[in-house]
Amino acid sequence: MSGLEKDLDAQVRILAAVYGFRRYHTYRSKRSPAGFPDLVLVKPPRLIFAELKSDDGRTTADQDEWLADLGRVPAAETYVWRPGDLELIAEILAGRSPAYVVRKFSMAIPATDRAIQEAEQEFELVMGMKPEEFDRRLSEEARGLP
Repeated sequence: MSGLEKDLDAQVRILAAVYGFRRYHTYRSKRSPAGFPDLVLVKPPRLIFAELKSDDGRTTADQDEWLADLGRVPAAETYVWRPGDLELIAEILAGRSPAYVVRKFSMAIPATDRAIQEAEQEFELVMGMKPEEFDRRLSEEARGLP
């Protein structure tokens, strides 16, 4: 883990504590399966797997496979987080609307367009509506509209 990734890990550790998540991080991964995500965060009913990367760091094929497989588990959330993502990480851990976070991620990280499209399709499949419709309904409910 690079220095930037260690700094990010420290910041995520603080955010996880603030939002009540239990955190697991493998410190010496030499005997662990290659590619397993850096962090596991748990706050029932949520389970988050996050790979930490520097701003220009790339995931390995093993990391991509782990994240893809874990992302297929209905209750699991998977992310690749970078130092510039702290605001988004806080929103995710705070439990912001998934549609809001997906849209914000798609604007912040255009290199992951395919992953965002897949996440939006999965969201629509699970929720039965597009992320934008979910946000609209959530806003209307918050304002007490029918």
